Amino acid sequence: MHANGREYERLGILVGSVAWLANFVLGLTLIFLLVGLRWATLISSAVTVLLSLDFFPVFSANIPADECGVGRAVLRPVGVGVWFWFGSIAAAFIGASVLFLAPRTLLPQLPAPREPAQ
Repeated sequence: MHANGREYERLGILVGSVAWLANFVLGLTLIFLLVGLRWATLISSAVTVLLSLDFFPVFSANIPADECGVGRAVLRPVGVGVWFWFGSIAAAFIGASVLFLAPRTLLPQLPAPREPAQ
């Protein structure tokens, strides 16, 4: 029996996958990135990457195909949507790394304005 994954995407933790938590942590990463919290952004983006890597073992998991648990389902290989999902997580991690490594001030200090001559 084949399933496209849509029927089982809500199972998440019931089949041993915590990859769906990466979406929530990715949201926190983007909030930290917008606020400019360097350490929090880097840590949450690294946690997002680690959680998202838990997605692949789902394809080798023994997933029940019916309520009785008699039949077993085989998931199809990942599609383009998964790669966009991983791409957004990678982009957030790269952005967090750039923010973390960037100097605090990018512009040189400007001299104080002069008083106009009278």
